[in-house]
Amino acid sequence: MTTPSRSPFSRFGKLGSLALAAIPLLPGKVSAQDAPTPAATPARRDFAIPAGNLAAALEQFTRQTGLRVAIGDARIAELHTRGAQGSLTTTEALAQLLGGTGYVASRDGEAFVLTPTGSTGAAYEVTVTGFRAREQGSATKTALSIRETPQAISVTTRESMDIRQVRDLTSALELTAGLTSGIAADGGPFAGRGLGGGEGFLMRGQELQGRRDVRMDGFVVASRTFDMVAFERIEVVKGPSSVLYGQGSLGGFINMIRRKPQAQYSGSVVAQAASWDSYRAEFDLTGALDDAERYRGRVTAAYDDSGSFTDDVDTRTVTVAPSLAAEFGDLTVLAQVLYQEDEYTPSRGMPLRREGDELFIPDIDRELFTGVPSQEESSGRVYLATLEIDKPINDNWLMALLLQKSGVKSERFFDAYSNNGYLDTSGDVTMYSDTSRSHGDSWAGELRLDGRFDAFGREHRVLFGLEHAQRDDDLAFGYTLLGPGNLYTQEFQAENVIPGGARFQNFDFDFSNENLDQGVYGQLLLTVADRVKLLVGARYDWSEIEHLNNNDGQLDTKDDGEMTWRVGVTWEPTSNLIAYGVYAQTFNPTVDARSESGAILEPETGEGLEFGLKSEWFDGRLGANLAVFRQELDGIPIPAGPPPNDFSINGGLQRTDGIEIEVSGEVDGLTVGLAATWLDSEYIDPLDPNFGLAPWGLIDNQSSLFVNYELQGGPLQGLGFGATVIDVGKRWQSDYFLGGYTRADLNLSYRLPQWDISMQLRNVTDERYVERLRDLYQDNFFGAPRAVIMRAEYRF
Repeated sequence: MTTPSRSPFSRFGKLGSLALAAIPLLPGKVSAQDAPTPAATPARRDFAIPAGNLAAALEQFTRQTGLRVAIGDARIAELHTRGAQGSLTTTEALAQLLGGTGYVASRDGEAFVLTPTGSTGAAYEVTVTGFRAREQGSATKTALSIRETPQAISVTTRESMDIRQVRDLTSALELTAGLTSGIAADGGPFAGRGLGGGEGFLMRGQELQGRRDVRMDGFVVASRTFDMVAFERIEVVKGPSSVLYGQGSLGGFINMIRRKPQAQYSGSVVAQAASWDSYRAEFDLTGALDDAERYRGRVTAAYDDSGSFTDDVDTRTVTVAPSLAAEFGDLTVLAQVLYQEDEYTPSRGMPLRREGDELFIPDIDRELFTGVPSQEESSGRVYLATLEIDKPINDNWLMALLLQKSGVKSERFFDAYSNNGYLDTSGDVTMYSDTSRSHGDSWAGELRLDGRFDAFGREHRVLFGLEHAQRDDDLAFGYTLLGPGNLYTQEFQAENVIPGGARFQNFDFDFSNENLDQGVYGQLLLTVADRVKLLVGARYDWSEIEHLNNNDGQLDTKDDGEMTWRVGVTWEPTSNLIAYGVYAQTFNPTVDARSESGAILEPETGEGLEFGLKSEWFDGRLGANLAVFRQELDGIPIPAGPPPNDFSINGGLQRTDGIEIEVSGEVDGLTVGLAATWLDSEYIDPLDPNFGLAPWGLIDNQSSLFVNYELQGGPLQGLGFGATVIDVGKRWQSDYFLGGYTRADLNLSYRLPQWDISMQLRNVTDERYVERLRDLYQDNFFGAPRAVIMRAEYRF
């Protein structure tokens, strides 16, 4: 008889006992993640199980680990696995073998039993290890291999974030084709950040709305600026996605996936230091709370105290993300909480100089704060709580209930900043002071039914869902004209500047928005032939918007409804190549833009057509994707009135044609990430005031390359070195453009059994460039000068 292993959390004494005592111990089936006890099998071992027949691969897994896998299903013999490669735990190896097969492993004594699942693609199905992901759950709301998904998808893994030492979403997504970052109001790395402005993106030339198109675990969240410590991967879905997610950008959306509790005990501590007195600490701990592994917990936290190359700008961030998974019979429950608090001194960047149709950087030092720093610290607080309950109906059908509640509160102050849309050689600017306040709450629920069925001798998959979401926002903004200043002589102390005075300004613009979104959808994945699959989906959305002007009491309401469709097909001509095509529609009720009378504008509608090729090499360790697409968007709000009298109109048809290429993977110590995008976009309606112009923020072309090599043997085994190159082309602001730039980083790392030590030299050539572009007036930010980032991680 085998003696039960001691719970890893018992080493924490009363804390572990209390955590366990708080959970009712109900009998039921136990879902296995990892069979061996610490004494029986090392935590990690080298696996080299090639892609091929799943049954044969499981036999090889048994021979290598001594752990028996009971198949019990004849269909296993017909399934294909992508194999398991690298230094992995048994959990990771088994997850790789079963990834995308539609089967999960359950523990039965000293063996594993495989059972089919109708999973919705939530926490328990998509397992990602290494630099390259092979599965996704965002584009289809069900676990499906990326190569079999008829849509362009990019996944940034936890390993990719760690090896590149990223802490913010913008840096994390630098290797994503088709995604343009750097249109936010808070600057980039080392330029100051915080919840007040957030990070901004365009996808395939279309702006992503931060409160809707940057999601967390599929949910809309009340804020879009998060520390990356809480996330295991980021899935970027490109093209129209209204069929499954309702309202959204024609360009696509970003889905941040949080770290989940694991059965196997593990933890890590990270210390980081960087230029400009920037320091950071991270902590992550996960494991089973009981010997039967029915209850699993995880706690992730980070403290970040970051200075900036911009004078008087800094940020302090605290992030805490606990989670708990529990099994009660065949019922699986996952509860997650995330809390983040920021305190910071922000900057409004700088205005740009214009000559003809070209924009230029003013002749100023990158360190210059172009105004007077606020004496009142800005702040932001955000929380998110989610609950997921999975209930199998039988071996082929699963029902899932997902609930979410989030909230954000922020205040941001600027005592004095420079503003000038026509900056000339004199450097004269106009000084303003402003303050903003926001408070938002949202809650959402979704019920899914996911299943498999046999017809015409083949297995097919079907998904149904109901969604309900409500978001309430209170937004207030006030500004004061202070007087003249000068960018070049650094005369920013206009006579009306009052230190800390931003806090006491009146709110010239004070609005409340209530948004109610409801939808019903269905999706069918048909296996038409051995190498052909057809994906068909449809959705109907209802939207109710209320906009209240708290200054004059004017209330505007609008109700909209729309049906959207998606049809996609994949064809596998060879074992390592898939061709696909997809047509999809999008629907996006306008929430923030108003007409001159204050009325809510008509919704945007759009459609996209995409064709592509996806391939895998070296047993799936290296992947390459090519996408060619056309997207047409009608009714996009375009600015029609200059500040402070901002208003918009519905624009005419905007057409975007593009090509994207991505290559990523790891082969024998060499890690590669390549992304390139070419776009051609303009307004094509002759009656549109923007006819013939490029959309705001468009970049003609951009590319990125990450290369790293780690020695696989010899006395220096584990030593790695590499580089990152980011190249950005012209960036358009209507009929103006700003020249592009190239930034290069160098990386050096050393991997030991329990330690990872790395150093990054960012912007090696000390390139002087604008990393964040907003408009002519302000909110344009320099990229950081040459900087050093050091990181040490200890795993236990």
